[in-house]
Amino acid sequence: MAKSIKNKKVKRSLWTSRLAIQTSEGPSFWKQNWLPALIVFLFSGLLYVNTYSYDYVLDDKIVYTENAYVKEGFSGIKKILSSESFEGYFGEQKNLVAGARYRPLSIASFAVEFALLGQSEKTSHLLNALLYALNCLLLFRVIALLYNHPLERSKFLSVAFIAAMIFAAHPLHVEVVANVKGRDEILTLLACLGATYYGIRYLQSDKLLWLLPTFLIFFIGVMTKENTVTFMAVLPLIGWYFCKTDIRKIALLAIPGIVATVLYLVIRAQVIGHLWDSVAEPDLMNDPFKGMSVHERFATITYTLGIYFKLMFYPHPLTHDYYPYHIPIMNWAKGGTIASLALYAGLIGFAIWGFFKKHIASFCIVFFIATLSITSNVFFPVGTFMNERFVYVSSVGSVLFMAWVLGHYLPSKFGAKGRMISVGVFALFMIGYTAKTIWRTPAWKDKFSLNAYAIKVSKNSARANALYATALYEDRYLKTPTSDRETREAYINEARIYVDRALEIHPKYSSALNLKAGVMAEQYRFTRQVKPLLDGFLELLKVKSNFSYIDEYLQYLNNKNDEDINFALVSFYYDIGSHYRVRQGARSIANKYFRMGLEVAPGNPQLREGYEATR
Repeated sequence: MAKSIKNKKVKRSLWTSRLAIQTSEGPSFWKQNWLPALIVFLFSGLLYVNTYSYDYVLDDKIVYTENAYVKEGFSGIKKILSSESFEGYFGEQKNLVAGARYRPLSIASFAVEFALLGQSEKTSHLLNALLYALNCLLLFRVIALLYNHPLERSKFLSVAFIAAMIFAAHPLHVEVVANVKGRDEILTLLACLGATYYGIRYLQSDKLLWLLPTFLIFFIGVMTKENTVTFMAVLPLIGWYFCKTDIRKIALLAIPGIVATVLYLVIRAQVIGHLWDSVAEPDLMNDPFKGMSVHERFATITYTLGIYFKLMFYPHPLTHDYYPYHIPIMNWAKGGTIASLALYAGLIGFAIWGFFKKHIASFCIVFFIATLSITSNVFFPVGTFMNERFVYVSSVGSVLFMAWVLGHYLPSKFGAKGRMISVGVFALFMIGYTAKTIWRTPAWKDKFSLNAYAIKVSKNSARANALYATALYEDRYLKTPTSDRETREAYINEARIYVDRALEIHPKYSSALNLKAGVMAEQYRFTRQVKPLLDGFLELLKVKSNFSYIDEYLQYLNNKNDEDINFALVSFYYDIGSHYRVRQGARSIANKYFRMGLEVAPGNPQLREGYEATR
């Protein structure tokens, strides 16, 4: 009987997290753990040191390089704090995505960088790598506080060390570190971990004073990015899972987060002018669920949640572009949706069962789901189906689970054999993840390489096809000497293939429509065949009426006074004028094209009739 009770206690200790938080922090943690801490710091920082030579890409121009408020340095911080996050770039508030954006401290960090060090790609990337290394180091410290089990025999096989190293190597984090704009995610997790550290100090000491730095750091986090609000739930859950103490004391851990979040929402509403406001007519690129039924919307969301979970452990393939329709429109009859639904039903069921047993795997599941919830599209749209940076904070839950299995469960369950298995699996994770990260990082070197990598994976994304076509046009075609006619023609023809593919996926994609007009005009330089050009313009104008570029190019053709060109133009102007003549509210557009046609054929009776009928 006594042996049975003892076995039950051993089994329980393998699976639960109780008594994990130390009763006192200990006077010499860093002295005792300086070598593993140094390894974590150097490994995570050096892994991204090659990014120092990379360019600014994507939204870097919005938050930094072309942000007027950032360029004012310290004097611009007041404007950053008192305006919507896109205002410094656009010059006015634009609610491009539902709810707008208010993330002032991440943008303010760029203003400080600009004031102290000037604008430099090398500086920005090295700062991101340094902050990431600090992120990994703080994660090592916090997990060491949460899970410092007496059965851990080696500092290099501890749960904290394994978790920090896997986190550092994880390929899902490449976008956050290699893209300068990703600094908001790094600073957010630094704040979340900092608030957790002081929350643990409160649990250790019973001193309410520790809740003050918890609140201050939490507030910094939520002002950096709103994802921090999920730690309102995470902090009390840490107290529940990892500490034997009064439930009222654990509940107090929620107060700093609640107060900080309410304060943030009040400030946000004052600055933006509303607490929440949807976009009046969102474009598909800002609302990927546009046109979907409710069933399709939530089936697609469920499917993406399954992809997130898979990428936590098997991060392949990776891309920065999950826009329509890299993720296809799903329904509840498709296998991917059903599998994802079954997966999350199982995870949630296990989490509920393990909640009352304080099961460590239950905590990891709850952490992952809770921190992902705000960017999952379940509660409100975030502007894209999914994104790898959205699970930067959430990945802490998955790496903690992997570290617990390798650093505690296997050695405790199987002894020396278990430790050997753990070492082998840990090595495989580190080799595989590090190799994938090293392979993935060069994608962020510049705009062209980023889009060239993305198009290999996101073949069905309208945005990826359009951006790659743009890169071919701007970074290859325009930069190739005009003397190299053959190479230039090859680039512009390839750009046409990808922009056509973008419009095949999303026929009303405004950016792709504009790009196609420019590409066709450049193709005309080589072919000198005006009819295909005008047929293409006609196709575009039937989709989008306000094409200033096409109007300017048509005027250029009008002025050439070429008989063959004029003959093609007359037919074109009649066709497009007739198209808009019968459309309600478009008579002025029809009149414009009939009038332009009369410039090249003043006596044409059909154009004259159309012009008079639309005056």
